[in-house]
Amino acid sequence: TQGQVYTDYGGQVGGSVANDLTRLTATAGQALGSLAMYPAMDSVRQAAPMVMAFLKMALIICMPFVLVLVYRLK
Repeated sequence: TQGQVYTDYGGQVGGSVANDLTRLTATAGQALGSLAMYPAMDSVRQAAPMVMAFLKMALIICMPFVLVLVYRLK
């Protein structure tokens, strides 16, 4: 159409009721999804230091074995 531009990334110059319903449904779905995601991400955030501690412990325990196995006298 002459003289109209795209207003967003939707790819349609003129809006429609179907586009509005789709956008409203997507917004509601994202809101419901965030209700489940935020507590899950909080538990991951709380568990991350313990996971890092186990990884550091494994590295410290395994380092002497690695050094003994790769050491060669010249």
